[in-house]
Amino acid sequence: MKKLRFLAVLLLTAMLLPLTLSASAYGAGDNKLIITHINTTNSTEGSAIVLSGTAVQKVGEKGNFAWWSVYVFDWDDEQGCFVLVDKNTNSNNVDKSAMEIPENGFAYCICVGNDYSASGGINYITDRIKDSNNYAKGLSEGDKAYLYGANLFAGVVKNNGKNWYAADYVSESYVKIGSPDEGKAAYDPTDESQRLVQFEIKTNYVNDKHYANGDCILFDASFGDYVKNSYDYSWWRALICGWNPEKGCYTVIGTDNATGSGNSKSPVIPKNGFVLMDCYSSYMSSFDAAKVGANVYLYKEGDQYRVLLNLPDTSKTPVTPANADSIQAAPVLKGISGDGKIKCTAEGFTVEWSAVEGATSYTVSVNESGVCTLGNLAVAPTVVTDTSFTLPDGILEVGSAYTVTVSANNSVSAVGKLFCFSAEALESSLSDKTVLAFGDSLTARSGWVGMLGGFIGTEVINAGVGGDSTNNAIARFENDVLKKNPDVALVCFGMNDQAQSTSKGAPNVSLETYIKNMTSIITALQKNGTDVILIAPHDAYAGEGYYKPGEYGLDYAYGNMKDFCDAVRALAVRYDCGLVDIYAETQSVDMSKFLNVGDGIHQSPEGHTLWAKYVSDYLLARYDGKNAAAVTVECKNERGETIDSYELIAAVGSSLYVPAKEIDGYTFESEPQLVGVDGDMTVSCQYASPHVFGDVDGDGRVALRDYMMLKRHILGSYTITDVPLYAMDLNNNGEVEAMDYMVLKHTILGTYTISA
Repeated sequence: MKKLRFLAVLLLTAMLLPLTLSASAYGAGDNKLIITHINTTNSTEGSAIVLSGTAVQKVGEKGNFAWWSVYVFDWDDEQGCFVLVDKNTNSNNVDKSAMEIPENGFAYCICVGNDYSASGGINYITDRIKDSNNYAKGLSEGDKAYLYGANLFAGVVKNNGKNWYAADYVSESYVKIGSPDEGKAAYDPTDESQRLVQFEIKTNYVNDKHYANGDCILFDASFGDYVKNSYDYSWWRALICGWNPEKGCYTVIGTDNATGSGNSKSPVIPKNGFVLMDCYSSYMSSFDAAKVGANVYLYKEGDQYRVLLNLPDTSKTPVTPANADSIQAAPVLKGISGDGKIKCTAEGFTVEWSAVEGATSYTVSVNESGVCTLGNLAVAPTVVTDTSFTLPDGILEVGSAYTVTVSANNSVSAVGKLFCFSAEALESSLSDKTVLAFGDSLTARSGWVGMLGGFIGTEVINAGVGGDSTNNAIARFENDVLKKNPDVALVCFGMNDQAQSTSKGAPNVSLETYIKNMTSIITALQKNGTDVILIAPHDAYAGEGYYKPGEYGLDYAYGNMKDFCDAVRALAVRYDCGLVDIYAETQSVDMSKFLNVGDGIHQSPEGHTLWAKYVSDYLLARYDGKNAAAVTVECKNERGETIDSYELIAAVGSSLYVPAKEIDGYTFESEPQLVGVDGDMTVSCQYASPHVFGDVDGDGRVALRDYMMLKRHILGSYTITDVPLYAMDLNNNGEVEAMDYMVLKHTILGTYTISA
């Protein structure tokens, strides 16, 4: 009997072992490749990224993936699966940006990453990534592949909400090689019904405020008008769901997934709906997948709730409002432009909406939406009897965004976006232009870019990507910039280019390559008819409590930024671009307030505000002549003669370093000159010729040949045309004459020394 029990245990173990492997193992053990992200850039080393052909045409749109292995799969209708069609496993700094991704296929990009734990950083090297990477290297073109837990069309992956490098991270998304998993439906990009993926959220509290990691709380109208901010919910995600009578289910009417210090939230609770608040529970990926307008199904489970996004649980009956049959459509907000925004001014703005039949009153509220979508309440829920509401003066701030919510007692909530403009911005010549900001994380973190439109009259397209250098920028330039056909492009790169690699003792991108890349971007934009405005970025700040040089093998504060900004200024002059010199502006700024604490690289809220001011001041000066000043730069030689000049447009009150203009035969010798622009002004800079006094033939030395050439020139038997006057004018009187000949003769004989 004991023997039978022992055999039964062995049999049960053998039966369970494959299931355990399929749930957690990757690599040759189960023919699986882990997926951690979808459609992100290559800044996330130590991960396995899928680039969907529905969103990305070339690998280069998300980076060059030079240190990654890349595998391209296409859908095969006959075989009913994906097949490998291209691969590049050389991960030793080999650019993969040109690899094309089929429309119904995907690129699988994997990078083992580095262990930075010795310097206090993160260890990105995980067994699941190593095993997947090693297994993938053995794949051959034509190998079959099946996709699970990922939706290429929706651009989502499933996981347990933990950081992908954490020990307790679990991914439900993977590529299965060779054969399908039994009992599971693989993703088919040609099947319309598969374009919706069901996501689940489970609550652990209802109308009960808590503030702990792992909490997921549902608030409904019985709690109050809004999620009150005795906690500021900065580190929480928010999802607002309201009843939709046309669909017969709830729908998503607002989301906010911004987390981190300063992202305080106060979402308004719909009268016929609910708000979900989540603090890093296992449902983070579901919050990421929630899109405005998506169907939502609510199920009661004991004293808690289960929420399904996109698709219902057909075996259960969802919860609906008690008065679902009588709920009316939402009011219609007026003044919404084609981009879905309502342009408003800071003073005396009135929100208007259509009447809802039978409604005797309406509730209006306004959330700040500059830092996060559902930020602090600017106007708490207020009951009005009219179909309009004038916002109190002093509530709105130019350059900021707001979310307005309007509902009748028995109607769906209408949610709109307000974007606050200055009165003069609405009259700006830029208001009908397409303006785009192209840069790295200094741009991608949308603070100043989002605010800028309020000052220039048009919302600015943000084409920034965190972690980008100009190498990455070149790879995604066509898709992210040229295809948008901007009238004005703000170009700001350099922070990641100039960062000093501790392993190679040089910048990430050499100054020469940086200039080459920037030149390529500038000339392509100008060929496209785009005005180019270059931005010289601020430097990193390594004060106590801010940036720590050497983290992740890089030093952002090494001292390279000055040279890179000098290059930006020179390019602005060479190609007649606009110039906003943030580096110069911040010489008189307290960088401890300008940059984030514990960061020292990225702008604080105050820093973003100043960036928006610097850039908007320049744009309004350039395009509208507002507070514009002409800075004339005179280029002078050793004799004080003006050999060239050029003019810069600047805003009164701005600061800039006088850039160098390239002049044939001369070198720029001035120290960078910091100028405070207080009106039209003239400044000078010093240039030197490579020729020296008495060096008539330009070979860098004074010799007998120079004496003979000068003698013939004075006698009229030979004419020297390609040597600066001062090289032959040895007595420094402004003319070439016999006395110069005598000075040169005695110099060669050693009885006289020429001085400048």
